[in-house]
Formats: sequence, structure tokens, C-alpha cells
Amino acid sequence: MYRFKSYISMPIVTPGGRFFGTLYAIDPKPARVNTPEAIGLLKLFADLIAFHIDAQERLSSSTASLLDERRTAELREQFIAVLGHDLRNPLASIRGLWTAVSVSGEGRRTPGLRLHIAGRPST
Repeated sequence: MYRFKSYISMPIVTPGGRFFGTLYAIDPKPARVNTPEAIGLLKLFADLIAFHIDAQERLSSSTASLLDERRTAELREQFIAVLGHDLRNPLASIRGLWTAVSVSGEGRRTPGLRLHIAGRPST
């Protein structure tokens, strides 16, 4: 049908050992393709293609991992911010109440009342 007279192929195998496909060279004219030079050249091309495929896959994997880590860090920061806010608000209320209750009408602190609020018996 196409009347190819010359044909050579080389498997494309990634550095990890995964078979990707086959690199072909075809020609309608007769040519000597069973030479060490032709086989070596096709092998170099196949290795180059495999290297780039592997590099692209590793880059995609690294990018996905980086995005996942960024999302995790963002969620962690949000959690810490919410936790800090939730802890500060009750403590501020308790501190304000403590100050209001422990200060007498003249603006002086009442040590006995302060100790009682702290859970110790007043002396």
C-alpha cells in the first residue's frame, strides 16, 4: 500500500522502566538501517524522548505536591488564627471581669476578693 522499503524502530522506556511507546523511522526508499550508527542514533532519540517524558511527569507530580502542601499550610494558618482568636476572647472577658470585680469603688484593688476569685480562700 505505502511501499516502504526501509523501517527501523526503538522502544521508548522511561528511566523508571515504564514502556511509553515505540519510535519509528520509515522510508519509501531502500536504506541501510541495520547499522550501529543508525541504531545508536534512534536509541539516543528514544532515550531523549523518554527523559523528557519522565521530567514532565516528575514536574507535574512536584507541582501537585507543592499545591497540596500550600493548601495544607493555608488551612493550618486559618486553624491557628481561629484557635488564637477563640482563646483570646474568653481570656479577655475573664480578665475584664476580674479587673472590674477586684477593684474597689476608690480604684484600689481588693486583695482578698482577688484571691477568692482565683479559687483560693481569702485571707
